[in-house]
Amino acid sequence: MALGAFLAGMITGPSEFGGRAGERAEPLQHVFAALFFVSVGMLFNPRFLTEHPWGVVFALAIVVVAKPLAALIIVALLGQPVRTGLTVAIGLAQIGEFSFILSALARSLGLLEPVGHDILVVGAILSIMFNPILFRNLNRIEQWLWRLLTARCPSSN
Repeated sequence: MALGAFLAGMITGPSEFGGRAGERAEPLQHVFAALFFVSVGMLFNPRFLTEHPWGVVFALAIVVVAKPLAALIIVALLGQPVRTGLTVAIGLAQIGEFSFILSALARSLGLLEPVGHDILVVGAILSIMFNPILFRNLNRIEQWLWRLLTARCPSSN
């Protein structure tokens, strides 16, 4: 059903009906956003944080450090400015909604244990909470990165 909605959006988006459909669907965006966060909150098990702290730390390290670092390197290799790379990297420093679909599918196929799903839920909640903080500090992160890079590279005097 989600794939069908996605394809319908792709087809109607550039048409004359796309604008009208978007205007009519806009009020529903808030409802679906609220529904998403309520659903994720209902999946959250607070005790899991104390029972598996290292799994959560490892998941957050991958999502908030490794994934953005890989994105930053890829954007740099494409010759884009550092600011663009940081914006892309921070934008990817969270677990998205599609991960829950993959997690549910993996669990139904017996490929993911409940512990893995709980790590995904806690990692999603925490990474979604950290993401606005990272964006708010984009200038500081950029300055820190420049100081780090210039300290490692001696000037050619």
